[in-house]
Amino acid sequence: MKDAQEREQILHHVHCEARRVDVPPELVLAVMDVESRFDRYAVSSAGAVGLMQVMPFWPRELGMSNEQLVRIGDNVRMGTTILGYYLRKERGNYQRACSATTAASPADLLRPGHRPAARALALRPVRSQAVRTTTATPAATPRRRSRYRLR
Repeated sequence: MKDAQEREQILHHVHCEARRVDVPPELVLAVMDVESRFDRYAVSSAGAVGLMQVMPFWPRELGMSNEQLVRIGDNVRMGTTILGYYLRKERGNYQRACSATTAASPADLLRPGHRPAARALALRPVRSQAVRTTTATPAATPRRRSRYRLR
């Protein structure tokens, strides 16, 4: 990828979304490389769109719109959410989870026991990590005495 700004944007979104869904970022990058060669405008013969090759029926399932499929952040978010769902469903088996994401079609989703629950695929906001900044060093801060003592 020649555009450094787009590359940084992809890496940022992959890192954030992989942490949110608890999926290895390397797996997300590998899926992107295989599925779209990091082309955000890629469209497969089956109709999958974007970096993560998300099928057009998924945005409705996730409460999003089809216009968001070519946006880097939204496509990565949908793709990692779907990948994370199947990774949990397949109990951490990467091969079966990746197969399930590429083989999923609307007909597959209608099979009993296969359709992901809306709650399982809900796009939850990223939890912000509060950064604690203090100017005092640990040695300078007074220690609080415990009222319990070890005997």
